[in-house]
Amino acid sequence: MKHLLESCFVINPLKEHTEIKEQVLQLIDEQELFETLYDPTDGVNITKCDWGTSRWDRNRQWVGALMKHLGPHLQDTTKELGYVEFTLQEMWYQQYEQSSGHGWHVHGQNWTNVYFLELPEGSPKTQFINPFNQTTIREFEVKEGDVLTFPSYVIHRAPINRGSERKTIISWNMDTELKPGAYDNERH
Repeated sequence: MKHLLESCFVINPLKEHTEIKEQVLQLIDEQELFETLYDPTDGVNITKCDWGTSRWDRNRQWVGALMKHLGPHLQDTTKELGYVEFTLQEMWYQQYEQSSGHGWHVHGQNWTNVYFLELPEGSPKTQFINPFNQTTIREFEVKEGDVLTFPSYVIHRAPINRGSERKTIISWNMDTELKPGAYDNERH
């Protein structure tokens, strides 16, 4: 049996990143509901996030400020992947101070996205592991302002932040739908 680690990975910069970065970070800092996640058995040590409110609170101010610009970006990415529309399931931020990270995990929808809102020089980037040998790790060359989109079933992690500067990502899951008949090759 031949095992391949080929999948759909898309890296697209968010055009308005420079324009919105400070506002979104400020709104995240001002948000009252947040949590610290720590579970050493799963390799989870996230300094600050709002995962717990990601499904039920769609009125968080930072989400509103970001979605004005992210909506068109997601429409373009969805079309680039060959789909007609997307449905956003949940969205949350994660901040990683020195010595924090997020161990190997997967998500439940069609697509997972990571927007690198704050990625200082030398910060760890999202990594992916080959499920067939569980040793080969792949990392994409992303930079601050990039959105990395990948299938939610792909095993990935946020390696431990060894630097002294904070890293902030915004992640979301989304489902996509095909346009009926879009790939039919038969003509009647």
